[in-house]
Amino acid sequence: MPALRIDDRPHGPAHYWKVMRELGSFTAADVHGRSNGGSRGAVIRYVRACAEAGYCDRVGEKTSQKGRPMPVYRMADTRRLTAPTFHVESDRGRRQQQLWNAVRALKSFTAKELAITASTDSVRVSLPMACQYCTRLTGAGYLWIEQDRQPKRYRVNPTRMTGPLAPSFHRNSGTGVDRNLRQAVNLNDSEHS
Repeated sequence: MPALRIDDRPHGPAHYWKVMRELGSFTAADVHGRSNGGSRGAVIRYVRACAEAGYCDRVGEKTSQKGRPMPVYRMADTRRLTAPTFHVESDRGRRQQQLWNAVRALKSFTAKELAITASTDSVRVSLPMACQYCTRLTGAGYLWIEQDRQPKRYRVNPTRMTGPLAPSFHRNSGTGVDRNLRQAVNLNDSEHS
């Protein structure tokens, strides 16, 4: 039998649940290590949601290879075969939506102004995240660079303001999705830059 390539390994809540049941006692890193190598955050959010719902208990802590504490969990009941499902919005998704709302309201801004405007008491937007978001929006044609000196000043491209939903950008990828148009967007779209 050929070895599984990293992209072929199972993932998603059903797989995470299966691994958690098989291990009995585990960390989120243990579950992630037996998955496709995708988002570690998705595994952490799923394990936390299971713990909050009472499917597993936090029983201790161990130290990661980087010297950070990691919670250790144990299944409360291994008889349940089907994976519980949860709708968990990530902080990253909330930050992107807050950034998008601020972009639409400001029209012209620096990354620092955007980070300040997009931040709320519950979810903070860092300057590096605002800079990255501006770079991605500029690459996809949503923003123009109005002032190409430091700090860069960005201006909204009115023809690309497609609606209230923030474009979704894939990590480590040159693509994203305009959720208002339900279309893929190229982050290196020279036609709009």
